[in-house]
Amino acid sequence: MKLVCRMEEHMDATVFKTLKDRLIDWTDDDVAAFSLAVVLGLVADGQDSFARVNKHLFWTDNVLLHTLTILLKKLVGSGILRKNTNDQYKWNELYDPNRSVTEI
Repeated sequence: MKLVCRMEEHMDATVFKTLKDRLIDWTDDDVAAFSLAVVLGLVADGQDSFARVNKHLFWTDNVLLHTLTILLKKLVGSGILRKNTNDQYKWNELYDPNRSVTEI
């Protein structure tokens, strides 16, 4: 008997977007935090999820937002993300995991 594993049978119909996909352009800090939370599996994806269900998590003072903000800053410090003076985040197109941060 031959067993065949078909990936599409085990995957959700939705397409998984990486943080790189989500932060390809400059993104406001609240949406960047939401994107990170989605990628980490902490909140559901989608416009309704942010606008109607989870907006308060990203607009109020709470432990989740503090944690996500620290992670975003660590990603900037590691050269993975960039941050501008408008508190927007973007994937660093020069990031290469095989290079040291000082080379970027």
